Amino acid sequence: MVKKLRAAHPHETPEQMLRRLDRQYLRDVTAIGGVTGASAFVPGIGTVTSMGLSALAVGGYLERTALYAQAVAELHGVHVKDPDLARSMVMAIMLGEEGSQLMNTVLLQTGKATGVSGRWGMLLGGKSSGKMFSVERAIRNMFIKRFLTRQTGAFLGRALPFGVGAVVGGGANYGLGKDVVKNTREAFGDARRSSP
Repeated sequence: MVKKLRAAHPHETPEQMLRRLDRQYLRDVTAIGGVTGASAFVPGIGTVTSMGLSALAVGGYLERTALYAQAVAELHGVHVKDPDLARSMVMAIMLGEEGSQLMNTVLLQTGKATGVSGRWGMLLGGKSSGKMFSVERAIRNMFIKRFLTRQTGAFLGRALPFGVGAVVGGGANYGLGKDVVKNTREAFGDARRSSP
């Protein structure tokens, strides 16, 4: 994703590319929620359809968020090749403060966080020790509880008829997306001045 972005916009700074990634991500996740909610426009028939599509929309939201988080990491020069580590990174970003605290604790325990202040995402690219993600289960459980709580309201809101579902679905995804953008900034910091 970052290679395509660099090829399409070779004269942009990493900060400009990061803002472009942010805009694309927010546009996409808002559209996913809005289109799903719009399917409930016709009362009765649309409500059932919207409930089914809402489950698919959650998958689309998660996939788009994972792509965004990986792209931001890559833009910062962090290449996460281990799928378990990448999954934990995405879940921690989506968890926000709780995920950040958990990642910082793990990095301190493994000795990777010496001399670094609060940018846990920047430490993920190197080799990890075996116990680095022994907390994957804790992150996953915390993520499932928190994500289900957040998505339940959006899931039901998308099913509202007469176009209200589109507004609720798009608005809910936009709000969640803004949180992800903020959490990614906290995990990785500002973009580099020059491309890696």
